[in-house]
Amino acid sequence: MFSSTTLTTKTITATGYTLSGLIYGTKVTNIYNSAGVLLEQDFFATSSSMYKYIPMADGSEERQLYLSGREYSVDTYSATNKLLSTKLFATDGVTVKETDIFHYTSKGLIDDKVRYDAAGKYIEKIADVYNSNNTLNKLVHTDVTGHVTQMDYYNNGVLDHTTMNPVFTGDPMTPYVPVVAPVFAGWSGIDGYGNINILKALSSETGKTVVDVPAPAKSGWGITSAHFDDAWAAGYNGKGIVIAEIDTGIDLKNVALTTNLSKWNWNFLTGTANVQDDNGHGSFVAGEMIAKDVGNGIVGAANGA
Repeated sequence: MFSSTTLTTKTITATGYTLSGLIYGTKVTNIYNSAGVLLEQDFFATSSSMYKYIPMADGSEERQLYLSGREYSVDTYSATNKLLSTKLFATDGVTVKETDIFHYTSKGLIDDKVRYDAAGKYIEKIADVYNSNNTLNKLVHTDVTGHVTQMDYYNNGVLDHTTMNPVFTGDPMTPYVPVVAPVFAGWSGIDGYGNINILKALSSETGKTVVDVPAPAKSGWGITSAHFDDAWAAGYNGKGIVIAEIDTGIDLKNVALTTNLSKWNWNFLTGTANVQDDNGHGSFVAGEMIAKDVGNGIVGAANGA
C-alpha cells in the first residue's frame, strides 16, 4: 500500500525491461512515487499470470507471481541477485502454505534449501551436491530425523533419475534397517516377478512374433534389456498414440519433450493451458515415456507418441 504518497504510472509498450534485466514483449507498467522513485514494476506473462517486481531499499528485490488474480508465490532476491527465500500460497492467494529458505556456498552456489510448512515447522532439507566443475550432480532430501528420503541425480544440469528411500519414523537414535521384501512363489526382491519384456507383451497383444534384433550402438541398458529397441525396429514406437500424464507439468523449453507434445494440455491448479513444470518430476516421467533423442542419448520408451 502506498497511500501516503502520490503515485504515477508509466506503461512501456512493445519491448520492456524488468528490474532484473529480463526482456519481455508484453506491456510493462512502472509505478513511481512523487519523487520519481520506482516502487513497483508489473507485467503480464500470459493473459492470466502477472509478475510484480518490487525493489527494496537495501538493493534486494521481491518478485511476486499472481495466477488468475491470486498470489501464487513470492521470491526474495538479494542485491546480488541470489534467491534467498520463496513463499508458496494456498489457492486462496492469502494463506502461506510453505516457506523455503536458501543457503549458499562460498562459491555462490546453492548449498541447500530448507522447507517449512504453513505453521513454520521444519519439513525437510534439500542439499545440492556439485561435480568438480561446479555443475549440479545430485539433490539429497533429508527429513526431520536426518534420514535421507530421496536422491535426485542430474546429468549436465538435467534431472536424470531419482531414487527413493522409505521414510524412517522410528527413534532417530536407532540405526535404520531397510525392510526386507517378502518372498512369494516365483518372486524375488530384485526384479519382482521378472523384468519387463516388450517382445512378450507385443507378441501377446498382436498375435505376431516380434523378433529380437541386434541392439543399436550406444543403446541404454534399460532400453535393450526391456527390448524397447526391438519394438521400435518392428515399427512400434507409440506413433498415433496419445499418452496422458497427470504430474507437475513438463519443461516447455526441452525440445526432447515438446517435439510431439499434444495441444490438449491443461493446468488444473491455475485453470490455464500453461503446463510449464515447476518441480521437475513431471518432466522426468515424461522423458521416460516420450523423450526424443536430441543428441544426448536419452530417449523415451514410446518416443513416437
